[in-house]
Amino acid sequence: GAPIDGSSEGKFRGVIFTLADVTNEVDAVTPLADSRGLFAAVLQTAQTGICVTDREGRYVMVNDAYCRIYGYQRDQLIGRKFLIVVPEEEQGEMLELYKQSFEGKLFQPAEFNCVCADGTEIVVLATSAPLRLVGPRPLKVTTVTDITHTRQMAKMHDQLARMESVSQLAAG
Repeated sequence: GAPIDGSSEGKFRGVIFTLADVTNEVDAVTPLADSRGLFAAVLQTAQTGICVTDREGRYVMVNDAYCRIYGYQRDQLIGRKFLIVVPEEEQGEMLELYKQSFEGKLFQPAEFNCVCADGTEIVVLATSAPLRLVGPRPLKVTTVTDITHTRQMAKMHDQLARMESVSQLAAG
């Protein structure tokens, strides 16, 4: 408010206030804040690794599960390129697939070899989609599930089946 000084003695005579109804603005922002909170809660409680990357392949966001899968701390990933988890010999092919995903080509769920912070090699099942947000910055969300143990069990099963076949042949 602004004081009104209309007397010759400089005495205070009143105050003028201007009010504006911002109900519509608050109503518009509240669902956005709610959806951001919901998104953050889902992201951090998910057991699936989730990351968001920009057009250049730099991490914009990673959840706790993503960090656990690869053995990195969040601050070791944010701002760095996703190729940090891709074996060196596969980085060229992976970068090409990544670029294609921003050109509208669909990225179907697929298995990929990856490397953890400690050098351990793992296999992940990854899915990916563009994030359609307001603004000019194209982003991509990727989910990963470590399926290394599943792949190892499948190999052992195949080996046992072959051994059983051989032993049946030998037995006659």
